[in-house]
Amino acid sequence: KDMNNYNNQSLLALRQYDNFNYCVLEQRSKRPLHKNWNTITQTLDDVILEHENKGLNIGLVLGKISGVVDIDCDSKEAVAVADYLNDSYPAHIKRTQSSSHFFYLCKEGGKTIQLKDPDTNVSLVELRGDGGQTMIPPSIHPDGEQLKWNILPDNLSHQAYDELEKKVYKIGAISLLLKSWERGTRHQLSLAFAGLCQSLKIDHYEAINLLNIVCDIKLD
Repeated sequence: KDMNNYNNQSLLALRQYDNFNYCVLEQRSKRPLHKNWNTITQTLDDVILEHENKGLNIGLVLGKISGVVDIDCDSKEAVAVADYLNDSYPAHIKRTQSSSHFFYLCKEGGKTIQLKDPDTNVSLVELRGDGGQTMIPPSIHPDGEQLKWNILPDNLSHQAYDELEKKVYKIGAISLLLKSWERGTRHQLSLAFAGLCQSLKIDHYEAINLLNIVCDIKLD
């Protein structure tokens, strides 16, 4: 009963974003059911009906078509950094300490960018935009957990894609620093980070602020 009430509240909140487009996913899966899911989209009512009647999961179609993008954090470091950097987003799904989705209104959409750990080739953070979709509540995760919104506010302003792109690169850069930030390595890492900030056009004061985030998270 509590979950049903929660789902109803989530659907009411989603209806405030009437430009969002959706697709149905396979049961307990992140895989779209139809091949043309990103060109022939469905309404919220359509996908909810298929979820209730057939147990199909729900995907939010991302990019310009819906005016929304997803910053998908795939590591505990990226989740921690995103919590520091995020100030306004339309929805937030956080399953574990190493898995979070932050959805931003972005009317122009933009390309998908994935940043990986160069040592392990494992994803750190991804900016999902045009041509992408993300499974959303009340879908059932492949591990059996029903997804829930942590935050689903309304009346949010649109975010520029280039600002979100810069945010994702910041999350990726700081995440790599966090993975390697140990005594005896900090000076060398700080120098490397300074060069990265210069290439990303991050000014001196903002760079210092980002390093302070590393120190705060590491309690250093």
